[in-house]
Amino acid sequence: MDTGLSKLSTALDALVLRQNITASNIANIDTEGYTKRKVEFEKHLQEAKLNGNDTDVKPSIEVTDQKVDLDTELIEMAETQMKVQFVTRMIRSQLELTKMGITGNPNSRL
Repeated sequence: MDTGLSKLSTALDALVLRQNITASNIANIDTEGYTKRKVEFEKHLQEAKLNGNDTDVKPSIEVTDQKVDLDTELIEMAETQMKVQFVTRMIRSQLELTKMGITGNPNSRL
């Protein structure tokens, strides 16, 4: 797979995981003893880029000591959805460029 598409795919996977963890936080908001979980991806990506090796960055799930706040989780979900839409558009653009490279015609159907 193209390196750009591979990185975008990994980013999309991390965002889907973040949506699932956020939904889990909301579902467990009234569960006694439950604390917020969050997905770390961007931090890992920045660290990997600084080290010159951003080819195999994976998200991680962190358990915090914070209580779940519904407003914060809803904002997180909305922000993540916007990022999903952006990454999806980027994937579509990459695929369109690949198609044009193969066919020489941006309007052709493969």
